[in-house]
Amino acid sequence: MYTGVTTVKSKLRSTKPLFRQISDALKREIESGALAAGMLVSSENELADTWGVSRMTARAALNDLTRQNFIERRPGIGTFVIGRELRVARRSVAHGLLSFSEEMQSRGLQPSSRVLERGVRVADLWLATQLGISPGSRVVVLKRVRLADNEPMAIEEVHLPYDRFGGVIQTEFSNASLYEVLERDYGARPTRSEETVDAVALDAASAQALSVPPGTPALRARRVTRDASGLPISVGQTLYRVDRFCMVFARER
Repeated sequence: MYTGVTTVKSKLRSTKPLFRQISDALKREIESGALAAGMLVSSENELADTWGVSRMTARAALNDLTRQNFIERRPGIGTFVIGRELRVARRSVAHGLLSFSEEMQSRGLQPSSRVLERGVRVADLWLATQLGISPGSRVVVLKRVRLADNEPMAIEEVHLPYDRFGGVIQTEFSNASLYEVLERDYGARPTRSEETVDAVALDAASAQALSVPPGTPALRARRVTRDASGLPISVGQTLYRVDRFCMVFARER
């Protein structure tokens, strides 16, 4: 177990809040390798004693590291360092739209998929409105477990207009990127998405697909993706494991 004793209490002299100073110091230890992936991190009481702060301050420091996806708190077991390769930040890009495959590759991870469903459905009123088609029209559905280095990271389900992209159901998507297929085979380059993100509890089937217990929290991202002309390409929903993803939003003024 690591207590952070290599960073002396005298360093708590910054104008930053005490919890942030502690979390920053522990983060430096993680990034340097002194605190390696899988190592057990001190409890709130131990951190409080080591740093000479209250238990509430120690808890805030651990919560800060948890939000940044540096540690994972397992109730009844302890707090552990998350490996760098699993601290995946999903970014909202102002000028460009990255697919899951591109995001993973940019972080040195190998993307792949396990296809759960690939076929045709009939669009209800809501889906038809989002895609700009008539209710009752056919849509292609593609549902996959997305993996990085064979680790299940997310469940992605997308719907596309059949009249425009019907041939997609012939593609083997175990290792293919949907965005690449759309651009290469249909000349449809995804350039913009409107996305809504909230938190949900995973049902039994989704939890099993992601190798976590039922009821585990997940980030749910629902989006409409458009091409350069503004036409809807797809409507989708992705469930992200919260212990493997965080959301990073970049804004400019």
